[in-house]
Amino acid sequence: MVGREGKPPLCVISDVFFGWAGDVAKSVGTINVAFSTGGAYGTLAYVSLWQNLPHRQAGNSDEFHMPGFPDRCRLHISQLHPNIRNADGTDIWSRFFQTQTSLSMQNSVGWLCNTVEETEAEAVEWLSNYIKLPVWCIGPLLPPAVLKDTGSPGLRISIQRNGKQPGISTETCLEWLQLHSPGSVLYISFGSQNSIGPSQMMELATGLEYSERPFIWVIRPPVGFDRKAEFRPEWLPDGFEERMRSSKQGLLVRNWAPQLEILSHRSTGAFLSHCGWNSVMESLSQGVPIIGWPLGAEQAYNSKMLVEEMGVSVELTRGVESKIEAKEVKEVVETVMDKSGKGGDMMKKAVEIGKQIRAAVREGGDQKGSSLKAVDDLVSTLLSKRQTIG
Repeated sequence: MVGREGKPPLCVISDVFFGWAGDVAKSVGTINVAFSTGGAYGTLAYVSLWQNLPHRQAGNSDEFHMPGFPDRCRLHISQLHPNIRNADGTDIWSRFFQTQTSLSMQNSVGWLCNTVEETEAEAVEWLSNYIKLPVWCIGPLLPPAVLKDTGSPGLRISIQRNGKQPGISTETCLEWLQLHSPGSVLYISFGSQNSIGPSQMMELATGLEYSERPFIWVIRPPVGFDRKAEFRPEWLPDGFEERMRSSKQGLLVRNWAPQLEILSHRSTGAFLSHCGWNSVMESLSQGVPIIGWPLGAEQAYNSKMLVEEMGVSVELTRGVESKIEAKEVKEVVETVMDKSGKGGDMMKKAVEIGKQIRAAVREGGDQKGSSLKAVDDLVSTLLSKRQTIG
């Protein structure tokens, strides 16, 4: 670009874990902005944990405080992925994350975060104080169609966005949803890269059947088997899929489903999720509360925030090795799906957060959303820095 246009780009935007990009930006005469695809809470937790390894100073306690957070925000050792649980600062994972996140703090003029300021106001402040840099909240990074206050999104949003063909046609999925009353369907997906253990899958299926609640389950081979292999009936209770099909209680979808269309449908009442940040934002943007089952990365920290800070989630279990029983599944599903009690409170909070998320990208005049204003401020900052450099 420098050779073609005769001047460097306004900035380099690099992943927060690509701290080396700051030196690249300097080498071509421009500045670097680090970008986190996660939320402010999850990003701070991930960075703070790797940089400080606070669990190693916790002694005999299974709970510990995370630097950068207030005292009330304490983690349990079970919320750590094995990679960080076993880290000692000299291992390959520690060396990578500590080095790259430190460089992103030292060599960036600020960080971009895929979140909305109003929904994570405290966490944004904590993150900014920790990294000693401005944080621009530019989320949600979702298709505009799903953020409209009125009207339903087009039928091909997910396919257009992901370039994937679902294991079921979008029309068939929506027709199935139409069979059920508003807010009655539980959507279940653990993301495109994850699955759960064989015994967990069996108990989840049994608990869902016991609950008698309608559900859509995006299902893949359990952990320990080839993720791309054909799904085997023996991984589920005998006759389970046929019973769900004939009773119309459950719709099992192989590999991938049109998630945005499902979450935006009026029949969907909750989302059993691994708490990956994209899924969280998609769910909350539609006012859909969450049942958490975090599996890796920063998902446990997202789940913690959803439960303790936002009040829009109940955590069912965590990880692929935890023991879970069908009765627990049934109880949690009933708690969240029953809108006359706690589930109703969660739904109200999720709906309010959904309004905040949509408002953040509203265009026009005094009503301009906070995320659009953040982009304006980012550009102004970059232009100011460019004048300083130039």
